[in-house]
Amino acid sequence: MDEFRENAATTAERMAALGRLDILDTPPEPGFDDIVLLARELCQTPVALVSLVADDRQWFKAHLGFPQCQTPLDQSVCKYAMTEDDVLIIPDLRLDPRTASNTLVTEEPFIRFYAGASLRDPAGVPLGSVCVIDTKPRPNGLTKAQKAGLLALARQVSTLLETRRLLVEERHRMEVERKHERHVAELRERFIAVLGHDLRNPLAAIDAGLRIIERDPASARAISVMAMMKTSAVRMAKLIETTLDFARSRLGQGLVVSRNSDAPLQPVLEQIITELRWSHPDARIETRIALTRPVLCDPDRIGQMFSNLLSNALTHGDTAQPVVVTAATSEDTFVLSVANGGAPISPDMLEQLFQPFYQGQGNMSHGLGLGLYIAAEISRAHGGTMSATSTPEQTCFTFEMPLRALGATAAE
Repeated sequence: MDEFRENAATTAERMAALGRLDILDTPPEPGFDDIVLLARELCQTPVALVSLVADDRQWFKAHLGFPQCQTPLDQSVCKYAMTEDDVLIIPDLRLDPRTASNTLVTEEPFIRFYAGASLRDPAGVPLGSVCVIDTKPRPNGLTKAQKAGLLALARQVSTLLETRRLLVEERHRMEVERKHERHVAELRERFIAVLGHDLRNPLAAIDAGLRIIERDPASARAISVMAMMKTSAVRMAKLIETTLDFARSRLGQGLVVSRNSDAPLQPVLEQIITELRWSHPDARIETRIALTRPVLCDPDRIGQMFSNLLSNALTHGDTAQPVVVTAATSEDTFVLSVANGGAPISPDMLEQLFQPFYQGQGNMSHGLGLGLYIAAEISRAHGGTMSATSTPEQTCFTFEMPLRALGATAAE
């Protein structure tokens, strides 16, 4: 009768060790195949196995003379061998109470003799065994030399398993590094291409304006052109500042924020709303601002983030519906959200919105594609979170940060 008992913690420990090895159900490998060849020749048996004991089966990394690559756990004899310090030898499986009812003994292939040496990881966790099997009883078991040889082969398999694990981990690490390098190269190429394109337009406008002014510097048209040039210069400055923010966040330790308790946030938000109302005269902006507690933050950075969110909503939202701005404080949290109506953003796009250079499709594609990325970095620098939701009814971007006491450090 099979009386194998093992507590759940021991099984879990072994399964975790096998998981780290990433070995189960892998193809044959010459190093392990060589072990079973040597074991069979050493012990003069028809069957030799490298067996790993899982929670519900035993799986053979290498097998000779046994056609299956695994068996159910109740047919395993290796589950007993793996916990032994010495070679487990069962001269006649029919006479041992642990194996007498085993269907591999009572039915085809009618195995009779078993000898197995434990496999363990470097921490000593039993994993399985190197075993040899015969279809005839062996009253004398193994010779001293055969036992020593089987133990040596088991040690060699344990070493192979650990070496293989290290090689797999190293290959994985190198693959991660290669992917990262490819990603960085791709970002660099996109950065150069997009920046070159976006800076070229205002530079071209300034160049054309200068030619007009040269021809007739005192005309009304020249005065109008100078205003256009000023706008282009402001746009270039904004592009350059956004580029510098990106470089700081990617190459340094993130964006730097200076929390200022003397600079109230509400006037900053109201000023941005006023400016964008002027630049979007046909849009409706509804505000719900209730800042009942001081917000210890970097007002300029929060303003930069808010301007980006509100500009996006005005640009991409349905102009027939209002953009709703909500800013509120609770006992320990500041929440700022911008919501607009219009076609929803697809789930795939939502997952990528805060990635650098992501520009979406259609009317989502303009600018450097860094605005939402920088907004998320500002959020992170404040210890907050930035999230986006989109339904057929509305798209909403929400920034949430914990409030800090005014006595806290003002500069970070």
